Amino acid sequence: MSNSQKERFKNPEDHPSYKGGKPNCIDCGKPLTKYSSKRCQHCYFKWNKGVNSNGYRGGIANKLCFCVDCKTKLGKNAIYSKTKRCSSCARIHLIKLGLPCLKGKNNPAYIDGRSMVKQFCKDCKKPISKRAKRCGHCATLGETGHCYKGGKPKCKDCYKQLRSYEGIRCRICANTRESNPNWQGGISKSPYSFEFTSKLKSKIRKRDNYTCQKCGIEEKEYLLILGRKLAIHHIDYDKQNCEEENLITLCNSCNVKVNSNRDYWKKYYKDKNKCHSY
Repeated sequence: MSNSQKERFKNPEDHPSYKGGKPNCIDCGKPLTKYSSKRCQHCYFKWNKGVNSNGYRGGIANKLCFCVDCKTKLGKNAIYSKTKRCSSCARIHLIKLGLPCLKGKNNPAYIDGRSMVKQFCKDCKKPISKRAKRCGHCATLGETGHCYKGGKPKCKDCYKQLRSYEGIRCRICANTRESNPNWQGGISKSPYSFEFTSKLKSKIRKRDNYTCQKCGIEEKEYLLILGRKLAIHHIDYDKQNCEEENLITLCNSCNVKVNSNRDYWKKYYKDKNKCHSY
């Protein structure tokens, strides 16, 4: 389109294809988004009620229906099906008219009255429906459940039951040693070995009566002074050797002193441990 044509049709009403623009809402007067609509969404929801609704049936939804004989209130389905009596009054009405009542032995589907017998769950003995054998809770548990797949598997390492059927190891075992992606050959405790555990340390402290074997301070006093437990010393200075004969209880200050003149302290503490064993 040339500049002269653009100047000519500045107003949209001057354009030859103009159809009068989008209409306004009939009720509130707001401009609409579609040419075919008459009301905005807000006004349409107000208007589409009662007689204006597509599903209107003469206002029977708001009407109340009562039994002709006992005057009890009937449900909304009775209005649509045009029933006049409740179930108990309908049986009495049939008997008065001389018609057979289709209940009990008069019903053609009657077998032996099994529908009147109450049934209970096989496991928890709760009352259940006539066709079921177990309640909804017991039906989903254990081997009786329809989703039972032999139970959840156990961890390969610690034999604990896993949370999912697809797992192989639990969270703790899946992130330890070789299974951990950051595993570097067990150097986290170096220069000590993995056998040098807290259980082994407590066993050595108990053997030595919770006292330092050099200065004789007890662990209770040491905890009050420094707030720490007594240390465990390797007699041959080999931190990979965690045999009980090679371990002895010392306080931290004595453990530092023992690092000098090592040959003397090796013989001294080996003889002392032999005396303990005897």
